[in-house]
Amino acid sequence: MIDLGTLGGRGGTLPKDVDKSVVVGKSELKTGAVHAFIYRGGQMIDLNDLIDASDGITLLDASSIGDDGAIVAFAIGGAAGQAGALVLLSPTATSAN
Repeated sequence: MIDLGTLGGRGGTLPKDVDKSVVVGKSELKTGAVHAFIYRGGQMIDLNDLIDASDGITLLDASSIGDDGAIVAFAIGGAAGQAGALVLLSPTATSAN
């Protein structure tokens, strides 16, 4: 078993899915908010740091990761002001490493 750590918060981390040593789920920030994460190569990364902030969404929870690296996540915000939506994040050549 590996301790994944947190995204800086004192609370916990909840892993939701794993594929090829890559884990996704949700974790608490230092502020107490919860964000979606990806854990790979021994490092936990806030998925919000890997998307375009101008989209206006906040990824709160990543529920699954596919063999191709695509991640299903729950988000809030967006141009239409959605209260919540499922989004599909597709890996790119620069973010797949």
